[in-house]
Amino acid sequence: MNEKTGVILADTDEDFRAMLCSALEESGECTVYASVGDGRAALQAMEEHRDAVLVLELTLPGLDGLGVLDALQREGRAGRAIVLSAQTRMQTVQSVMDKGAYYFMVKPCDLPSVQMRVREAAARSAKTRMAPAELEWEIVSALYAVGMPPNNEGTVLARDMLLLAVNDRSLLRRPIRKNLFSRVLRGPNDTIDNVDRALRSAIESAWREGDREFQSRLFGATVKRRSGRPTNADFISVMTGYVEMTLRYRVQHGASGSGLIDRASNG
Repeated sequence: MNEKTGVILADTDEDFRAMLCSALEESGECTVYASVGDGRAALQAMEEHRDAVLVLELTLPGLDGLGVLDALQREGRAGRAIVLSAQTRMQTVQSVMDKGAYYFMVKPCDLPSVQMRVREAAARSAKTRMAPAELEWEIVSALYAVGMPPNNEGTVLARDMLLLAVNDRSLLRRPIRKNLFSRVLRGPNDTIDNVDRALRSAIESAWREGDREFQSRLFGATVKRRSGRPTNADFISVMTGYVEMTLRYRVQHGASGSGLIDRASNG
């Protein structure tokens, strides 16, 4: 039997919390660990249940929802938060996503949609609990499958960027050079341009030596007509999605991601 997903609800509306609590538990997939009406209580509950998914309203007494996300982001756990709010200003939504929340839903929202997002956030959390060595192996396997040369500087940089992006998708927001490429600089004299060049060289090598049919299925329209390959940013974005897909397959089926790669390579 699959383990149920732990959920914490944080909203000032007690009736809404009660309704959502009933819906989640009646689904048979979730256990609501705590239902609270202020931000500090939400953080305390998340500290006690570190693998729980948090369903969070922004307007909370004591500590507002953005403050809760700040605290979770410092611990690398904001990706377990789903924000439900009637605050729809673009600046607010952007702040929520910049702090690493998994999803923003506008109130009023239907309960099946909330259940679906809780399920997705739990699956995402499961993959991030994978041991670092296992996650790195999945990423390296994906890079080799697409044709990236082993022990190449650009391949190593791609691996490091994917390790970061799989755990924090906000790093893929543009400008990706600033948000992600800057995170893998190796010393005070290294530059983002150096990272760009090394990654581009590895991609060009992959497109000369790799499986063109597999590359075409995976990258599709992101391959530029003029160069015949994806841009650096598109390569990292597509590979992040592909690694996430293999990890979801592993969580759901108990199989290694390499099995999925083999199936994709073989059509």
